[in-house]
Amino acid sequence: MMVVMGASAKAAITNPRPNLGKTLSVGRGETLRLLLIYPRSSNANWLKATISAANHGRTEFTRVVNFEVAIRKLRQSSFDAIVTDGAVAEFTAAAATQRFFDAFPDLPVVVMAQSEEDSVALEMLVNGAQDYFVKDKSDGSAILKSIRYSMDLKRADRDLNYLSHHDKLIGSPRR
Repeated sequence: MMVVMGASAKAAITNPRPNLGKTLSVGRGETLRLLLIYPRSSNANWLKATISAANHGRTEFTRVVNFEVAIRKLRQSSFDAIVTDGAVAEFTAAAATQRFFDAFPDLPVVVMAQSEEDSVALEMLVNGAQDYFVKDKSDGSAILKSIRYSMDLKRADRDLNYLSHHDKLIGSPRR
């Protein structure tokens, strides 16, 4: 019996797991690209200054004030993570989080909380955000660690999802 394989089957065998294991984390020498969703400029400015000082200026920030503009920016440009305080006026925190994950399932969301008991931040975590930090208790290094941790969580989630739906032996989707 002779088996004839097309180019895509051959590619699947030589590279059965495209992007698997490819980290979403940005290395120390690379620029971190963050989409900030902050209606209040004071919080966005504080976050920019805090992260820039810790990351030695290797961070690009794009600030938007609402969900619709965020979606447009995400379709136009590539970002490593979304950072928000959850004050997305058009939606509840849960609805906003769900809409981000529906539109961009591989993009991590990190929430800035005002306190340990911040109900908006906790609601966003329950609905899929990867991590949060408390504004008055976090320095730039802790915030960067939270963002990088969230990026790694998304990478691991993507890899596990891929493996659960693809046959490891032949690298093709399960039936």
